[in-house]
Amino acid sequence: MGNPFEGLHPALRVIAREAKVLPATGQALEDLMRPDHAEVIDRLRSVDDKAMDVLLEKPNRNPYVELQPLHRTQKHLLRFFLDGSARTFFLGDAVEGHRRTPIHVAQVGAVAVLRKDDGQVKVAKSVHKFVLMLDKKAVSFGDKVEDLVKKAGPNFGFHDTMEEDGETEKSSPGREPRSRAAHKAHHIMAGEEEKLGRELQRDKDQWLVLDGSLGKDLHSWKDVPQFFGVTNQEPKWRNVTAWNNLLNGPPLMDKGIPQSVGEVRASSVGRFVRVLRRVVRNRQSGVFVEQRAARRAVNLGEEIRKIQGGQTTVVDIAKLTDEERALVFGHIIQEVYGMYAEASIDERADLPKRVIIFVDELNKYAPGRRGESESSILEYVLDIAARGRSLGVVLLSAEQFMSEVHGQVVGNCATKVIGRSDSSELADAAYRFISQDLKAHLTRLDKGELLLSHPIYRQPVKIEFPRPAYQSIGHE
Repeated sequence: MGNPFEGLHPALRVIAREAKVLPATGQALEDLMRPDHAEVIDRLRSVDDKAMDVLLEKPNRNPYVELQPLHRTQKHLLRFFLDGSARTFFLGDAVEGHRRTPIHVAQVGAVAVLRKDDGQVKVAKSVHKFVLMLDKKAVSFGDKVEDLVKKAGPNFGFHDTMEEDGETEKSSPGREPRSRAAHKAHHIMAGEEEKLGRELQRDKDQWLVLDGSLGKDLHSWKDVPQFFGVTNQEPKWRNVTAWNNLLNGPPLMDKGIPQSVGEVRASSVGRFVRVLRRVVRNRQSGVFVEQRAARRAVNLGEEIRKIQGGQTTVVDIAKLTDEERALVFGHIIQEVYGMYAEASIDERADLPKRVIIFVDELNKYAPGRRGESESSILEYVLDIAARGRSLGVVLLSAEQFMSEVHGQVVGNCATKVIGRSDSSELADAAYRFISQDLKAHLTRLDKGELLLSHPIYRQPVKIEFPRPAYQSIGHE
């Protein structure tokens, strides 16, 4: 079997030739949506619907259940079952001058299975496509890429990430193409599902079961006879309106006992509740409240987006716990990065030319060693370090030990300033750009003396930090 992506090679070669491609950190990244796309669509579709909560069978706590073929003595109605799947991968950013677009490849598929009277199932019809997605208007070669993909054959497709289709705008509002791609792919998948479902040859009284978000508000299935859909939003979540409901009540807990949720085992749910309870209840500084005070509440993201050139914005996180600091820092990183990534050419003229994000103790958010202390916002920090400069976002950090910072952040750092350090710290691989003689000198630097390393210098340069223009209390 050949490379299934071979049809996209001509288009990808054009992108690599016409633009500078900043690849995804490490490898192609799969875009995972939280909440799931189907859940978003179900919420949009079932706001005014009556929720039916009927228990049809007893919950079975056995992970393995022996199944026997179910032979029916009479003709049954539920014959066809239709479902689709979409996986989206972020390949990197294509930069052409001051213009930029993310590049995504999506695998989209749909299948309808037929259930026979003897309990066996077979594939009645299926479709599988590879879709290349980018912001076509953001670059000069968008039309050329689209033409090449269309010539690749029926199993390949091209879609403009920012083109309005009436559906993606509902599930993923905004102008940021990186976040729209996965929703766009699911909309493409829904279209393939609908086309496949309409083309099925069904006899009378053969009903079609649709799994997921093919519903009355988002797709025109009203003229299709004998079908019904299964939504993914469970009514039991609607009662979760406060932290206490989430931590102590259903569906996660029942009389103090963790409950399995979908495919998530009860033990995993219990661990999640313990971690969340520690953050929300036991070790919180007042950030997590049951109800926000409307007059005193401030949206951090909105305040960040108001920043102007020449301004300095300070976010005080001194009184927050480590978990709360990570949440605040991650939110700021997302807002600043999205502010530049989603802006058009005209809108970017109103933004500051540069935004410098200063972070103290960066090793807490981008640790060098994976394990229990691994940061949940590491991906955002790596994105800023790798691609932020092309957008005008600069990361400036300070930490006690450079060896404790993630290697990709250190590797993407152009300017490094090092003060007096211990020989055990200097033995780490992060300092391999410094010769042994300079390492010995670093252990004897005086207060205020620093070593500056930058690509424009062949060797690190010794500098002196100026004395403060004020006198400290208690010091002459």
